[in-house]
Amino acid sequence: MTHRILLFENTVRSDSANFRALSEIGQVIRAHSLLEATAQCLQLHPDMVVADCPVDGLDCAQVAEELRSNDCDAALLALSYANDFGPEAPPFTVLTKPVRASDLLETARRVLDGRRLN
Repeated sequence: MTHRILLFENTVRSDSANFRALSEIGQVIRAHSLLEATAQCLQLHPDMVVADCPVDGLDCAQVAEELRSNDCDAALLALSYANDFGPEAPPFTVLTKPVRASDLLETARRVLDGRRLN
């Protein structure tokens, strides 16, 4: 089964390292704005959203909140410079930047297998 992965990041390069890595495990759909990401979620129903935060002026928690409020039920893997979510674990998986391609692939596979790590 091919996984459908929505990559939400600021870069417009079609060959970003995240895009190349995720392409090894599924079909990668790109979004560069929150409007585009929510539209892609509603139309294509991805298995997972990978958000390279901050993106479109939003931190990871804001991205998660916006996607959920727009009925996106995909698992979320957030790439962030800081894990500043307080004492409670966020309702999504976080990888702290810089992220190696091998770590992104391993974590994405685990998220897709279990839909969420935490």
